[in-house]
Amino acid sequence: MIGPEEFRGLYLRGELPEFDFVISDSSIEHSGMGRYGDAINPWGDLITMAKAWCVTKENGFFLLGVPGMNFQI
Repeated sequence: MIGPEEFRGLYLRGELPEFDFVISDSSIEHSGMGRYGDAINPWGDLITMAKAWCVTKENGFFLLGVPGMNFQI
């Protein structure tokens, strides 16, 4: 497991591998809200999703969980 700073360093050096899938559960909707030290940005959620897309392999998967999405099978 790698932390955010190591992840960023690997990405900036072009050494970060692409991932088969990315999972985000109840975090994207907080991006850009300024609650966790990030800058207030109304596009923060879309920017964060674009960053996830940039590290996902072609034909990879992105699983997004947000509050209020309760499904029963």
